[in-house]
Amino acid sequence: MARKQAAASRIRSRLFLVAPVGLAPERLTELFDAALLGGDVACLLIAGETESSVEALAAAVMPLAAAHNVAVLLDDCPDLARRIGVDGVQIGADLSRYQDVRRMLGTDMIIGAFCAGSRHAAMELGEAGADFVAFDDIAGDLPEDEDFSLPVWWSSVFEVPCVALMPSEPEGVRALAAGSVEFVRPSDTMWLSPEAARTMVSDLNALMDEVASDEAP
Repeated sequence: MARKQAAASRIRSRLFLVAPVGLAPERLTELFDAALLGGDVACLLIAGETESSVEALAAAVMPLAAAHNVAVLLDDCPDLARRIGVDGVQIGADLSRYQDVRRMLGTDMIIGAFCAGSRHAAMELGEAGADFVAFDDIAGDLPEDEDFSLPVWWSSVFEVPCVALMPSEPEGVRALAAGSVEFVRPSDTMWLSPEAARTMVSDLNALMDEVASDEAP
């Protein structure tokens, strides 16, 4: 797995949205449409209580996502992902599972690995070829250092993209963006209403633009 060069240029973070479980397809479409009006979104991850509910949600938002060049990923549903033609999946950090899913989906579909707070799992899956690793723990397995940020550390060391999967308020997004974390999940309050979705995406894009501009040489 390649490590970043010390002189590598800083990247601009992008938004990684996670749809709440239990939304009706028409409600998710309304909220997702509003979010896209707010600005740049990289990805939408969809999970559900049943495969049929995931399929209904994905089918509802795929036209919008395609129109705005947003990747749609399913949470650990590779058979469904291949059948309905979304962009890929996020799976758990299990090497043999990753290898099975990669054989199933090939190299053209995205496979990300959810690694919770494990650096070891992330390095193992990154080495195996995962398209991204996702952490939902700031400190991970180094809790003794209160200033340590696992997503920022990963993004400073490795070329495999990182998703900060814990919902982050604006100041958290600022810190992650300043640390060149490639993808950041906004606070789940964005899903409370269309106006909340649009405003949060707009405000966070402005914040990430500001961070990128501050860090420019």
